[in-house]
Amino acid sequence: MTRKDPNRKEKIIETAIHLFTEKGYSATTIDEIRRELGISKGAFYHYFGSKQDLLDSVIDVITRRSLEDAMEALSTPGLNPKERLVAFFTGGRQWRMKHMKLLVETVGLLYRPKNALLFMKAFNRNVELTRPMMIKVLREAMKDGIISIEDPEVTAELLQYFFTSMSIYFFKTFNALKSRNLSVDEVAQDLMKRINISLTLIENMIGLEPRTIPRLSDADAQIMKRWITEGLDA
Repeated sequence: MTRKDPNRKEKIIETAIHLFTEKGYSATTIDEIRRELGISKGAFYHYFGSKQDLLDSVIDVITRRSLEDAMEALSTPGLNPKERLVAFFTGGRQWRMKHMKLLVETVGLLYRPKNALLFMKAFNRNVELTRPMMIKVLREAMKDGIISIEDPEVTAELLQYFFTSMSIYFFKTFNALKSRNLSVDEVAQDLMKRINISLTLIENMIGLEPRTIPRLSDADAQIMKRWITEGLDA
């Protein structure tokens, strides 16, 4: 049996992320990924049984990378529990905003009934990667009196379901806004408002002082407008 080269597999995933981000998952073919890499069809299928198998690996990488900034921020020496809590909720924001087009389409694919199994795999992977870190941050903040919760483990579980629900909510909201023939600025303003309200809900859920979690900035709005423009033209 031919051995699998982890570097080649990683290159296929990286190329897929690039093309999925630029063109979207549905518009990208396996042949385009192959041509970009200069590999044969057999070489591709040596690592991935199908395009959906590739998407599964892409989701795993996306989940990890969206957490990297948060994990790096949490490892900064000298942070107090409040600063660590804020770092956890905002650390991956820049990466997520940059790859919003890919994330929105990924959520849309996972939300389809026929992809229910893939949806649960993605959710369980996210839980596996984030829950230990979330519990630790919540426990520290609870001990320091920054938040008011009864059980860090249960709270972490509920927050993860909340985040997943919000991903679906924003996907459906974006599609609804597209159908109303609104301008890019109007769509961005609406989504920004909803995202900032969701941050208020998180603060209320854990008893955190209002506006402790920074709201989206003007720079975030400009990034959002770029992918909205692409989305409205699609």
